[in-house]
Amino acid sequence: MKRTFSLWLGLTAAACLLVLALPPAQAQSQPAEKMGKIHGRVINPTGQPQGGGTVSLSTDGGVTLKYSFPVDSTGAFSGEAPAGTYMLVYRAADTPAGKMVDSIRGIKIVVGVDLAQDDDMSRQEYIDQMTPDEKKQLEDLKKANSEALKANSLINQLNADLKIVAQDKKDVNDATATATQALGANASKADITAKADEIKTAKYTDIQSLMTKDTALKPDEALLWNSLGFAQAGLKDYDDAIATYKKAIDIETASKKPRLPVIAVA
Repeated sequence: MKRTFSLWLGLTAAACLLVLALPPAQAQSQPAEKMGKIHGRVINPTGQPQGGGTVSLSTDGGVTLKYSFPVDSTGAFSGEAPAGTYMLVYRAADTPAGKMVDSIRGIKIVVGVDLAQDDDMSRQEYIDQMTPDEKKQLEDLKKANSEALKANSLINQLNADLKIVAQDKKDVNDATATATQALGANASKADITAKADEIKTAKYTDIQSLMTKDTALKPDEALLWNSLGFAQAGLKDYDDAIATYKKAIDIETASKKPRLPVIAVA
């Protein structure tokens, strides 16, 4: 039976967003008609995309947010405004009225130009505004994100190997048909059996090599041990296969949520 597994770990995207006061709002006249464009992404202090909220442009240092553009779930925004020099202001969805999370001065909108401008809050200027507690929280989040990225990279590798194993197992099941096709209809039964055994041995050996490596990388995953036991049994290393299957059972039985199908395979 074909089995795969996936253990995805989420990344912490939001972190330590400072909330700064905006100047009191004042009425402003609308600017000239000729327009330019702006686009970019909002990046939070951990270096990850910051989704939600709005990016706005102000001509009076944040007193009035004249042109506002929504930030999507990937941190991207885009919009247009009359030519001029602005302050870019980012506000999160839950930023209180009269407050802002970040601002960047000197944003120049030019007619006929689509300006690429990110709001990257991992820049040192933004970090320097944080309190010691906020800086510590940020470092903790960066560490957690780094560990999650490393774990995701490993799991991607394991899933890729298990995809190969699934195909190898299918090839084992199809070995006789493959051998018959390769040798032709006039081949003897003995020759077909020998060819099928050759195919099976190659596939079992491939699985054993992959799962020996992967069980060393993630020794607490019973699915990997089950696949290793399958290969060992196919290569007639029965004592090793028995020990491997027992290990898979012990690991899965001791887990917080034992998977009965995994134990049943073992």
